[in-house]
Amino acid sequence: MAANTSKNKTKAVCNWNEVEILEITIPADHVHPACSIPSNLSIGGSMGIIKGKTALTMFKNYPGLRKKQYWGNNFGAEIMV
Repeated sequence: MAANTSKNKTKAVCNWNEVEILEITIPADHVHPACSIPSNLSIGGSMGIIKGKTALTMFKNYPGLRKKQYWGNNFGAEIMV
């Protein structure tokens, strides 16, 4: 259920930012999106918005996630260019 929430929110935020999801996989505790980002948007800014909006939704819908030890109590990942 949490995986569906995460996937749907990620897709919605990407759609809102005109970012195309080429592929998305969701293992147990994180998300791997492969995205095509328009040249007028920064990669870091786009991923920050996607991760931030998705994290807010996940923490709101699943308060127990706040009790787990994530880097800085948020969802995070390295951005590969």
